[in-house]
Amino acid sequence: ASGFRHPATFPLAGAHAAAQCAGCHQFGTFATMGDECADCHQSDYAAATDPEHVAAGMPTSCEDCHSPISWDSSFQHPSTFPLVGSHAIAACSGCHQSGTFQTAGDECVDCHLSDYSAALSPDHAAAGIPTTCEDCHAPRSWASSFEHPSVFPLVGAHTAAACSGCHQPGTFATPGTDCADCHQSDYTRATDPDHVAAGLPMSCADCHAPLTWDSEFTHPRTFPLTGAHTSAECSGCHQLGTFATSGTDCSDCHLAEYTRTTQPSHVAAGMPMTCEDCHSTTSWDSSFQHPRVFPLSGAHALATCDACHQPGTFSTPGSDCIDCHVSTFQATTRPSHIAAGFPTDCTICHTSTVDWSASFQHPPVFPLSGAHAATDCSACHARTTFDTPGSDCVDCHLTDFQSAARPSHVAAGFPTDCQICHTSTVGWQATFQHPPSFPLSGAHAGAECSACHARTTFDTPGSDCVACHLSDYQAATGPNHVAAGFPTDCEFCHSSFSTWSGASFDHPGQIAGGNHSGLDCTDCHFNPSRYAQFTCTNCHEHEQPEMDNDHDRVTGYVYASGPCYDCHPDPD
Repeated sequence: ASGFRHPATFPLAGAHAAAQCAGCHQFGTFATMGDECADCHQSDYAAATDPEHVAAGMPTSCEDCHSPISWDSSFQHPSTFPLVGSHAIAACSGCHQSGTFQTAGDECVDCHLSDYSAALSPDHAAAGIPTTCEDCHAPRSWASSFEHPSVFPLVGAHTAAACSGCHQPGTFATPGTDCADCHQSDYTRATDPDHVAAGLPMSCADCHAPLTWDSEFTHPRTFPLTGAHTSAECSGCHQLGTFATSGTDCSDCHLAEYTRTTQPSHVAAGMPMTCEDCHSTTSWDSSFQHPRVFPLSGAHALATCDACHQPGTFSTPGSDCIDCHVSTFQATTRPSHIAAGFPTDCTICHTSTVDWSASFQHPPVFPLSGAHAATDCSACHARTTFDTPGSDCVDCHLTDFQSAARPSHVAAGFPTDCQICHTSTVGWQATFQHPPSFPLSGAHAGAECSACHARTTFDTPGSDCVACHLSDYQAATGPNHVAAGFPTDCEFCHSSFSTWSGASFDHPGQIAGGNHSGLDCTDCHFNPSRYAQFTCTNCHEHEQPEMDNDHDRVTGYVYASGPCYDCHPDPD
């Protein structure tokens, strides 16, 4: 087998590797051939019609477009005009017509002049549109992607407007950027309001927005519309279609209202024409706030203006109560303010509540409490005279002191300082506290004063029991205190904690105990007139002969009760 290898001058690659030798070396001639493609492919070059290589003047350097892998062309458009978008799928003949592939110009119009000339929407030639197609068109699609330049960006309703709406007729020379440059006719024929008659400026953007042609006019800052003004018709202020700027003072529009107002009459009252002092834009009703020099409260808040400002005159009266209430002060009879010499500073006693009731606070020198708080003024301040009386009880209660009979305060020599015994509670009941030298306890606490202080005389008696109870002592019969020689110190036997009856005498010695417990005094003390005497033999029955016999050896024995007790003190 032959070991021949194609020399390095023409290595076989791609389709060449599978080609028959006779394909290039015809007629059995293997002498070295040239290494240019055309040396073998001249006939292919000459026969090519898509495109026609000869007519197109294509070079015979086949490798520029073809590769040995496949005879199909792999030609890449040179960098002078890269094919992108729709150009990438265009047939070569679309640009290189008549089979001529000499380099065409790289400007759009070099190929698209006929498109430019034929364009009617808009008419590019008539409109003077430049032939730099890329300003509006892109190779991706022949449809226009023109963006309105920054000198007049399209927003709102402008974005949907046809070009011919502004650029007429087919003329795309740049118009002015002012609204009136396009909307002069709209401005001229506007009737609501009549822009021309009203002298409205042609700066449409002041009132209109491109989003919609409807007006969105905002009243300028010189007079912002608030409250009821926001719903007012323009013609309410700008009459006869004249929109020249009116004054900003309320009276510039509301002078007629000011002049005809009767409640109160603004003109007669001399009210200022600064309407906002009393009125707001929320409602035309007055929202006047009485100034701080005389705030309205209580009944004043309900009073009509003309009650103080008469007749329809709103010049400021004085701020003292008497400036408006002098007639009331003079006519008052309960009590008579004039006769009583009351001051004209009404606020000392009265408040502005609806009934003007007095709320006078008694001065600290004599605060009113208890029954005093409910007492009529005239009870102390007689004859409508409110000169200050003395603050001592007797200054008002002397007649009560003098007429008191239970006990008689005068006869008893009571002091006129009533508060020693009385309080101001209703009823004036006495709450006298007995002095510590003789505290009242037990039955004494419930005793009437007259039981000790007789004949309505309250001079202090003695503190000994007998000073009050001598008659009880003398009248006592069970036992007879006088006959028995009882001491007059009653408390030895009697207690003041319950009742005068019954004694709680503590018998001396032990004889009262034991079997003697519970015996009545008279069981031993047989003589009720003399309790020094007692007997033992009334109970202890012992015959004298027997006792004499039993005591024959007892020295000093005597048959008598006294000696018996001396020897037998034990009760058992």
